[in-house]
Amino acid sequence: MVSLDPLKKAILAGLGALSYAQEKAAQVIEDLAQRGEITRDQASKLIKEYAQRASKDREAFCEKVAGEVKNLLDRAPIVTRAELDALRREVASLRAEVVALRVRPAEGSPDAPAGETS
Repeated sequence: MVSLDPLKKAILAGLGALSYAQEKAAQVIEDLAQRGEITRDQASKLIKEYAQRASKDREAFCEKVAGEVKNLLDRAPIVTRAELDALRREVASLRAEVVALRVRPAEGSPDAPAGETS
Protein backbone atom coordinates (compact mmCIF):
# COMPACT_ATOMS: atom_id res chain seq x y z
CA MET A 1 0.00 0.00 0.00
CA VAL A 2 1.24 3.49 -0.83
CA SER A 3 2.00 5.67 2.18
CA LEU A 4 0.64 9.19 1.86
CA ASP A 5 2.39 10.47 5.01
CA PRO A 6 5.30 12.17 3.17
CA LEU A 7 2.85 13.82 0.78
CA LYS A 8 0.64 14.93 3.65
CA LYS A 9 3.65 16.41 5.44
CA ALA A 10 4.75 18.26 2.30
CA ILE A 11 1.27 19.72 1.79
CA LEU A 12 1.03 20.82 5.41
CA ALA A 13 4.51 22.35 5.20
CA GLY A 14 3.53 24.28 2.08
CA LEU A 15 0.33 25.56 3.66
CA GLY A 16 2.25 26.43 6.82
CA ALA A 17 4.79 28.41 4.82
CA LEU A 18 2.01 30.35 3.11
CA SER A 19 0.36 31.13 6.46
CA TYR A 20 3.68 32.12 8.01
CA ALA A 21 4.43 34.48 5.10
CA GLN A 22 1.00 36.06 5.48
CA GLU A 23 1.52 36.59 9.22
CA LYS A 24 4.98 38.09 8.69
CA ALA A 25 3.71 40.44 6.00
CA ALA A 26 0.97 41.64 8.33
CA GLN A 27 3.56 42.23 11.06
CA VAL A 28 5.78 44.24 8.72
CA ILE A 29 2.83 46.35 7.62
CA GLU A 30 1.81 46.93 11.25
CA ASP A 31 5.39 47.93 12.10
CA LEU A 32 5.37 50.44 9.23
CA ALA A 33 2.13 51.90 10.53
CA GLN A 34 3.44 52.11 14.10
CA ARG A 35 6.56 53.92 12.93
CA GLY A 36 4.39 56.33 10.99
CA GLU A 37 5.79 55.35 7.60
CA ILE A 38 2.27 54.53 6.40
CA THR A 39 -1.15 55.48 7.74
CA ARG A 40 -3.47 53.06 9.56
CA ASP A 41 -5.82 53.20 6.57
CA GLN A 42 -2.96 52.29 4.25
CA ALA A 43 -1.94 49.48 6.61
CA SER A 44 -5.47 48.09 6.75
CA LYS A 45 -5.76 48.25 2.97
CA LEU A 46 -2.37 46.57 2.46
CA ILE A 47 -3.18 43.80 4.95
CA LYS A 48 -6.52 43.19 3.27
CA GLU A 49 -4.94 43.11 -0.20
CA TYR A 50 -2.20 40.77 0.97
CA ALA A 51 -4.73 38.49 2.67
CA GLN A 52 -6.72 38.28 -0.57
CA ARG A 53 -3.57 37.53 -2.55
CA ALA A 54 -2.50 34.93 0.01
CA SER A 55 -5.93 33.30 -0.20
CA LYS A 56 -5.62 33.06 -3.98
CA ASP A 57 -2.09 31.67 -3.60
CA ARG A 58 -3.37 29.08 -1.13
CA GLU A 59 -6.15 28.05 -3.52
CA ALA A 60 -3.68 27.82 -6.41
CA PHE A 61 -1.31 25.75 -4.25
CA CYS A 62 -4.11 23.35 -3.28
CA GLU A 63 -5.24 23.01 -6.90
CA LYS A 64 -1.67 22.33 -8.00
CA VAL A 65 -1.19 19.72 -5.28
CA ALA A 66 -4.53 18.08 -6.11
CA GLY A 67 -3.53 17.89 -9.77
CA GLU A 68 -0.15 16.39 -8.96
CA VAL A 69 -1.69 13.85 -6.58
CA LYS A 70 -4.19 12.85 -9.26
CA ASN A 71 -1.35 12.44 -11.79
CA LEU A 72 0.60 10.28 -9.35
CA LEU A 73 -2.40 8.13 -8.53
CA ASP A 74 -3.27 7.75 -12.22
CA ARG A 75 0.22 6.36 -12.86
CA ALA A 76 0.36 4.19 -9.73
CA PRO A 77 -0.86 0.59 -9.86
CA ILE A 78 -3.77 1.37 -7.54
CA VAL A 79 -7.34 0.22 -8.06
CA THR A 80 -9.83 3.06 -7.90
CA ARG A 81 -13.05 2.81 -5.91
CA ALA A 82 -15.04 2.81 -9.19
CA GLU A 83 -12.95 -0.10 -10.52
CA LEU A 84 -13.36 -2.00 -7.26
CA ASP A 85 -17.12 -1.43 -7.27
CA ALA A 86 -17.32 -2.66 -10.89
CA LEU A 87 -15.37 -5.79 -9.97
CA ARG A 88 -17.67 -6.41 -6.98
CA ARG A 89 -20.73 -6.14 -9.25
CA GLU A 90 -19.15 -8.54 -11.74
CA VAL A 91 -18.32 -11.08 -9.01
CA ALA A 92 -21.89 -10.86 -7.66
CA SER A 93 -23.25 -11.44 -11.18
CA LEU A 94 -20.95 -14.42 -11.73
CA ARG A 95 -21.94 -15.89 -8.35
CA ALA A 96 -25.60 -15.60 -9.32
CA GLU A 97 -24.86 -17.42 -12.60
CA VAL A 98 -23.01 -20.20 -10.75
CA VAL A 99 -25.91 -20.64 -8.33
CA ALA A 100 -28.36 -20.77 -11.24
CA LEU A 101 -26.23 -23.39 -13.01
CA ARG A 102 -26.04 -25.53 -9.86
CA VAL A 103 -29.81 -25.44 -9.41
CA ARG A 104 -30.67 -26.29 -13.04
CA PRO A 105 -30.67 -30.06 -13.71
CA ALA A 106 -28.17 -31.30 -16.27
CA GLU A 107 -29.42 -32.24 -19.74
CA GLY A 108 -30.19 -35.93 -20.06
CA SER A 109 -30.49 -36.46 -16.31
CA PRO A 110 -33.63 -38.14 -14.98
CA ASP A 111 -34.59 -34.83 -13.32
CA ALA A 112 -34.51 -32.92 -16.65
CA PRO A 113 -37.88 -31.91 -18.13
CA ALA A 114 -39.21 -34.04 -21.00
CA GLY A 115 -37.69 -33.28 -24.40
CA GLU A 116 -34.26 -32.29 -23.01
CA THR A 117 -32.53 -35.66 -23.33
CA SER A 118 -29.44 -36.26 -25.37
